[in-house]
Amino acid sequence: MSDDAAPCLDQAHILDTDLQDYILSNPGDHKFILSMSNQQLRSHYLDLAQSLDLEPESIIHPQTTVSPSARIGKGTYLAPGCRISSMALVGEHSIVNLNVTFGHHAQGGAHLIANPGASIGGNARIGQRVLIGANSFVYQGLTIGDDCQIDAMTYVGQDLKKASLCSSRQFKVFPRRDF
Repeated sequence: MSDDAAPCLDQAHILDTDLQDYILSNPGDHKFILSMSNQQLRSHYLDLAQSLDLEPESIIHPQTTVSPSARIGKGTYLAPGCRISSMALVGEHSIVNLNVTFGHHAQGGAHLIANPGASIGGNARIGQRVLIGANSFVYQGLTIGDDCQIDAMTYVGQDLKKASLCSSRQFKVFPRRDF
């Protein structure tokens, strides 16, 4: 390995200046998508991309089903097996993972991350920067506030206020009986 390559291996992230230098030294049509789940990093790199006049790119996998009446925001990723129902809205810069379902008229805010198998019922309103855990279910007509986190395998049967953490799992440890 050359000495030039070693510093890159030691870095845990992309340096803003490296990205800026790359964009400026390689003119052309550059687009971006935010794929990290850390909301502070997402905000930082969104600001950086906008300062470089980059256009967000949406990626919709061919095995995803999107109703013609649904709307998908810029810079959104829809993974295989997603089902986006009629009149649903998926906000900008969202990540909708494998086999996620958006019910009719459901609305997901910007920077939503819906993990594999999550279901969002019809007429549900999901705020911005919400994380929905794998195989969770948001009941129809509910409102989930901004900056909420829903644990994996959680049934959400009531509205959630801003910045709530929701989990339906109650982990208990029982003492072992030795016979």
